[in-house]
This record gives sequence, C-alpha cells and structure tokens, in this order.
Amino acid sequence: MARRPKYTLMPSIVAVLETLTDAEIWVHEKRVYHKGSAELREAIGEAIDRVRPTGVRGTALLFGAVLLVAMGQGTFTPADIAKLDTLGQGNADYILGRLDELEGEANG
Repeated sequence: MARRPKYTLMPSIVAVLETLTDAEIWVHEKRVYHKGSAELREAIGEAIDRVRPTGVRGTALLFGAVLLVAMGQGTFTPADIAKLDTLGQGNADYILGRLDELEGEANG
C-alpha cells in the first residue's frame, strides 16, 4: 500500500517569510529557521500572542504570526494569499477571518 504524502504549512511559511527578509531561510527537521533581524523575531513573537486566541496551534500558529507580520509591513497582501498552496490558503482565510471576528467582538 502506498503511503500518502504528508501536507504541511512549511512551504507557505517559507513563502511568506521570503517576502519579509532577504536573509537566508531554511527548513531542517520540520522546523523553519532564518537569519533575519532581532526585530523580525520580536515582531513574530508578538504576532504569535495575537494569533493564539484563534485556537490554532503548532505550525498554523507560526504561519498566522508570520502572515500578520508580513501583512502589517505591507510585503504580503490579501491578493498574495491566492499564490499559496491550498493548505496555506485555507489556513490564511481561517486565521484572518477568526481574527476579524475576535477583534470585532472586543471592539463591539
């Protein structure tokens, strides 16, 4: 019986990270690494705290944080989401929709 390939968010995380920095980015043992600035690391850490209430975990949490940082800096737009693979598109739509919902409740 053939094994089904495992789909991950790693390609989408790398694609969004590439819009944020010219620094080297690589994947090793199911982890994404980059030689970006300390400010970028701090911004991603703060974005993780913002994404956490959506309920996503693991790589989806990192993906959401990287996506928010890139969109906040203007290097990645909602139109760019269509360039991601289907897993990345679905997660981006869910995370952004859930954030809008949660922030709407907090403001309303």
